[in-house]
Amino acid sequence: MHSPHKPSKDIVIGSTCGKAGRPAILPSEIYDLIFHHLDRFELPAVALGSKSFHSIATRVLYPTIILKKPIESIHCLHTITSNVYLASLVRTFKVDWSDFKSPTSNFYALAQRALRNLTNLSALTLELPRRPPWILDDCSFRLKEFSSSYPWKDRLAWFIESQPTLTVLTLHGLDTLSVTAFEGGMFRPQLSIGVNGLDAAAVPNLTSLHAIHATPELLSMFLLGRPVRTCSVPVYPDSALEMLDALMTTSVTIEKLSLMSFDPEAPGYLFMEVGKRFPQLKALHVLLLRADYTEEILDGISPSLRVFKQLEYLTFMAQVPLSGSAKCEHKIATQWHLHCPSLKTIILPEGKMWFKTS
Repeated sequence: MHSPHKPSKDIVIGSTCGKAGRPAILPSEIYDLIFHHLDRFELPAVALGSKSFHSIATRVLYPTIILKKPIESIHCLHTITSNVYLASLVRTFKVDWSDFKSPTSNFYALAQRALRNLTNLSALTLELPRRPPWILDDCSFRLKEFSSSYPWKDRLAWFIESQPTLTVLTLHGLDTLSVTAFEGGMFRPQLSIGVNGLDAAAVPNLTSLHAIHATPELLSMFLLGRPVRTCSVPVYPDSALEMLDALMTTSVTIEKLSLMSFDPEAPGYLFMEVGKRFPQLKALHVLLLRADYTEEILDGISPSLRVFKQLEYLTFMAQVPLSGSAKCEHKIATQWHLHCPSLKTIILPEGKMWFKTS
């Protein structure tokens, strides 16, 4: 409430006031910088502030779009489908409908029309429940990054072959694996009969591959002769050495390697076999999903680390941390650094980061 004896005035910071007491207009670059620091959910309201705010907020909001909820997905897809200018602003498009119970064919058809409008798209993530293969047909964008749970089938192969600028590829579909993958309670995947290959000239610029459920055959198909330096792959019983051998088919040396092991025997051999093949690694991350480990096993890994002359980052994670492991992990981290002096950061199952100090 204002005093009846004093006229009300806008509260404005002095340095931003014009002669009439109004806020001075700042350069658009300043607003652009400010808007980039806002949360995404705040930008639509800001865009309604003025015509210039709308223009700037739109340029900030649309380059990266992440869709998870049904209603927001429908509204956004309709906008992208009907507005060529807004669609042209999108560079990163992430769709995660993995929690949707039953998206309709019309829903996917709308998504396909939107994808066709994203002519300047460079990064695409698709996590879809039904994964209709035709949703990627007739898209004109040229991607640098692609991530999907699509199984390796003809249409996906054709799509990837149509993306010569692709540098980062993440695939974690399981449908390509045969049903024998889970026989005997162990995870031993095999490619289903009739799975298509990848043209040898495809994705010539691929530098990073994350193949969450790949077999040795599928891995070789993607890596052979390509300049991949970063790789995330699984390790299965009976095929671990084949997987590591497949990693050696790249045209350059691998520098960053992440291994997700389903092999209960992995702690006894994995570091030694990796060291034989990739002594030039700069970062190694190992996740054990089915193996037990003890302080003796971790201590026994130490000699295998001597071959790594450039290794700076080492992560070793497992499901069950050692009891009373804080003291133990300090001892193990010290031992590992003694055998591999280049190490700067070590992360062990407790989740603590051990840093190299002077």
